[in-house]
Amino acid sequence: MIDQDKYDDIYCRAYYYQHRGTTVLPVMKFQDQLASLAYSFGMSSYWDIEKLFGLKQWDSMRFRHNANKGMPEHLDREFPKQVKDSILLDITLPEQIKRILSVATRRPKKVLDVGGGMGDLCICFSAIGIDSILLEPASCTDELLIERKAMLALPELMPIEIAHDPTEVSWQGIDTAIFCASIEHIYQEDFIPLLDRIRDTLQATNGRLIIAGTLNYFPIQTTGRDHVAQIDDTSMDRVERTMEGTTAFRHGSHLVIDC
Repeated sequence: MIDQDKYDDIYCRAYYYQHRGTTVLPVMKFQDQLASLAYSFGMSSYWDIEKLFGLKQWDSMRFRHNANKGMPEHLDREFPKQVKDSILLDITLPEQIKRILSVATRRPKKVLDVGGGMGDLCICFSAIGIDSILLEPASCTDELLIERKAMLALPELMPIEIAHDPTEVSWQGIDTAIFCASIEHIYQEDFIPLLDRIRDTLQATNGRLIIAGTLNYFPIQTTGRDHVAQIDDTSMDRVERTMEGTTAFRHGSHLVIDC
């Protein structure tokens, strides 16, 4: 059982609405949320995702919420410190989803979103008609999901299951597991047994594991009160060994493994 109190101490309403202001944008953030959705539907290269949205390689690093976070040196010199989200906001959330579905080569049947916060990805999967489970130990998740549904205003074609502990998850049939900007927020004593369970589940369904954070923000140090695990190449190596699958894509904070 997860100690819910240690997550509640960090992930309260104020955390999502103040500390993570970009989370409440009415679209998916490109490097983590949108990439996670694209990987779920079969894309296996972040650079192909950029191309799909009319961007050149590394162009997505210009979005304001990604600016100057471990940016490659040549880009750090080229781009100003504050670049507006113009490229990001020129497209609506339904259009983001539509464009990804237009090139889909796989379709998830049941998705587990680990540390899904306010539920953005699950709301998108629901609108597409796919079962999803939001595994989020923070107790404020239930009310935040309701608020976020109203904000995004997508149709709810499938109910979203909320679990506050892995023991509450209906594991059978899950073929896609996602850690979207969440792996560094999970204590190792919780992550290690959870990853074992995910591996066993995805091996039974020939599923896909997706880890996606801000691509160029890597390695991730245990700084501040919310980064409770260091994520670096050693961490990603450990995930690859545990999953015993085929790596479809790996770069920085992104890792996609087919089981």
